[in-house]
Amino acid sequence: MNFSVLAQNSEWNEKLLLKSTQVYLDQFAIQPLRSTLIGQEFGFSGAYWDYTDGEFHTVQMPEKERNYGFFSYGNREVKGWLIEGYFRYQNQKQDSVGWKQTRNVNETPYYYGNIRRGNWRNEIFNSYINASKFFFGDKLGIGIGVDYSLQTHSRGNDPRPLINYYLIKPKVQVSYRFIENHQIAAGVQILSAKERGSVSNFNQSNDSFGRSEYNIYTMMGGASFNLLRRPNYELFDEGYGISAAYYYTGENLKISNEFNYSLTQKQFNRRGVEGSQRIFEEIGFYDIDIIENKIFVEYQNQSSVIQAVGKLQVSQGTDFNNLLVGNNFQQDDYSYGLDIFYTFKNLNNFNLYSTINHNTHAMRDFNASHAYEIINFNYGIGAQIPLKASKKLTLYPELSINWNQNLDQVVNIIPNQINVVSRSIMIPNIDYFSSEFRQIQATLSARYSLGKFDLNPVIFGNFNNFQPLTTLNSDYFEIRNTQRQTIGFSINFIH
Repeated sequence: MNFSVLAQNSEWNEKLLLKSTQVYLDQFAIQPLRSTLIGQEFGFSGAYWDYTDGEFHTVQMPEKERNYGFFSYGNREVKGWLIEGYFRYQNQKQDSVGWKQTRNVNETPYYYGNIRRGNWRNEIFNSYINASKFFFGDKLGIGIGVDYSLQTHSRGNDPRPLINYYLIKPKVQVSYRFIENHQIAAGVQILSAKERGSVSNFNQSNDSFGRSEYNIYTMMGGASFNLLRRPNYELFDEGYGISAAYYYTGENLKISNEFNYSLTQKQFNRRGVEGSQRIFEEIGFYDIDIIENKIFVEYQNQSSVIQAVGKLQVSQGTDFNNLLVGNNFQQDDYSYGLDIFYTFKNLNNFNLYSTINHNTHAMRDFNASHAYEIINFNYGIGAQIPLKASKKLTLYPELSINWNQNLDQVVNIIPNQINVVSRSIMIPNIDYFSSEFRQIQATLSARYSLGKFDLNPVIFGNFNNFQPLTTLNSDYFEIRNTQRQTIGFSINFIH
């Protein structure tokens, strides 16, 4: 493959909305060299809106959620470099979220939480850029990239957090082509993120700081604190990652194998004022080790395209709690899966696909004497059927069905250690993550040629029907409806 001379390929651009092309863009490579490994120029931009509701959710999830925003994505050549850029703005409204006073209550065992439900307004900006080029007759490849995120989160009723968050992750990857079409690569990445939050109570007659059930928890089922004197918190993320990869880019066969290891440390601090004295408390650290491996294979001939994606991820999180002077919390996640896609070229690129995934999720809180392990098996099938309606108009209807089956659930909670956080959060979470469900996803996408660019309107729906296990660990889901659904649309432009 000649990486030195690249021009926009109109034939490839015509296939941009096909399932096989989307899979290739998403899965062939995720490291910075992907901009050149893609080997094509294109542009894709649009605006979107979606809405989610349904009673089957945990207390820390919104009853209703609305999102709208815009995005742009493309890959272009600039002075011999292939530059891939992406940005997405999201305006988010979440209603009736409880036990949540921080940005994300699932990333770390340390967070502020309040029993009162509240409505959130969030603005999220995510972007990344990758630039890559091959030198010395395409033998040496260099890729550089950076991920960037900027977010603000706020709640509209007491107690009211105002949260600012940013993330930056620079990346470098170098490859060497040792045989025609064969490359090996190595890379490194550095992560730095900071979250700062301040919680206020504007209604002085509101006694939510004085009553025991409104105390603020910083760990799952652990100690409680009065927020009036310690209303501020900081969450710092620092980490690094290393990667190794193999790429084969033949004419009919493409193979990639990407391995990534990352270590991130999160530090949670609380700040406040007591009299004339400033309070600064280092609550604890949370270390997360993640090992990931992804294998992608694509083979095509005159009549078909066959693609397979295999994934493996192992994640282990361990904290050091300064208040308890030692390790208090552990979380382990293990997952692997296989996706297969088959495209019939002679049937207008009709695509059939299937997916299987196995997941294990375990949490242990030693101070609260709470522990559980959940093992699930997920499988599904789907199809995309491109339909040529006219010379300028093509339709892309797609339908998929997924099932989740619980294979095992082990719960170890000492009854006399159960508290308000256990009853409100942890025990209902066990029932939620163990539930079996059927998910139906339907999408209707169209492409209409307007000459210099194409219009791509999309409508979509995601419909979930949950079935909790026969024996529930709590009564949280006994009276709740088992539905959860998302609907939305987007107006996109291919340029």
